[in-house]
Amino acid sequence: MQHRRTARQRATEPVVLEPLERRLLFTAAVITSVNPLANSHTAPVGTDITATYDQNIDGGMVNDQTFAVHAMFTGQIVDPPHGNAISVVGDTITFNGDNDFKPGETAHVIATAEIENLLAEPSQRRVWEFRTMASGSSSDFSDSGQSLGNHRSDSVALGDLDRDGDLDALTAGGRVWFNDGTGSFKDSSQNLSTTFGQHVALGDLDSDGDLDAFVVRSQSQGSLVLLNNGTGHFADSGQNLGDHTSFDLAVGDLDGDGDLDTLVANIKGNRVWINDGSGNFVDSNQAIGFYHSSRVNLCRDAVTRVDLIFIKPHPHIVQLQPVGDISGDVVVRAAVAQEDIEFKIVRHAPPSSNEHERSRLVVIPSVYRTRVLARISAIEEVERGVGPERRELKLQRV
Repeated sequence: MQHRRTARQRATEPVVLEPLERRLLFTAAVITSVNPLANSHTAPVGTDITATYDQNIDGGMVNDQTFAVHAMFTGQIVDPPHGNAISVVGDTITFNGDNDFKPGETAHVIATAEIENLLAEPSQRRVWEFRTMASGSSSDFSDSGQSLGNHRSDSVALGDLDRDGDLDALTAGGRVWFNDGTGSFKDSSQNLSTTFGQHVALGDLDSDGDLDAFVVRSQSQGSLVLLNNGTGHFADSGQNLGDHTSFDLAVGDLDGDGDLDTLVANIKGNRVWINDGSGNFVDSNQAIGFYHSSRVNLCRDAVTRVDLIFIKPHPHIVQLQPVGDISGDVVVRAAVAQEDIEFKIVRHAPPSSNEHERSRLVVIPSVYRTRVLARISAIEEVERGVGPERRELKLQRV
């Protein structure tokens, strides 16, 4: 009886709710817009670079290493040697280099995860590129009368190697030619040991503000990393990367940490080499793509991913240049003879997806026997009947 009276008394007592502790939900900052636009080709040479996030960010975490700008004719824009001003106002980063980009120069921009919001949470990485607009001029060329050297050269790369404002030249054969500013070149007297050099690419591999070189070689010779001392004089870093016969490479930030990595097209599986930021490369232990690839390119899309494109060997390929996000349309430039040209698009699924890596083998029909500008539309994919992995995508002239 007493138990029932106690229960009824408790039932009539007021219920007191204790206030809950205030908690903040942490959400990584995400870039919502950039300028210049990703994959644009008409940016002014004096453009500023801006990135706007979906929330305010901590300006103390933004510098020219966490918000890295690689000018591919010049090097990473770091101070020193290149002056720059970086400002953060609320949710927007503005990067203003002291010097203009060069006409037609490609810039790679990497917003790393080290940029934090006001709650000290890392942001989502973002990699994009743009190209500056070249001023209008005649497309007529005349022979300058220069015949540079008597050595075999399978590849050449242009960039401001000595930081004097004009474009110099480095060949895969290890020769460096300095431009006097009028288009006349002088041998620098360097004879870099790049035996069997097949292709060379320039980029600021050690993040010191000048252009270094990555040379891939044939005859199962390892790739070489040549470091610039800032005056256009190169020293071998002592790295001999891999033992494959290599034909081509592409340079870009593949892991979103602000430095330039490399993707090498090999005769036995294409290799990804990861840079530690100081120009030292480690094999990622990935062997991807065709058994025999002769060309490779990187397509930085409008989100965070870098996609890869490989091409099977073909003697008449002039250029493969993806423009835009290859999940939709891609613009491809190629010179085609009688045979079909095949290349492979490798898609990386987002980390949050359960989707496996996808690839598509694309065929450019031999009907396009001259240099063409065509648009590949994934919507028009049709079975070709040569196997489950083979598709033909109809091409539309642009």
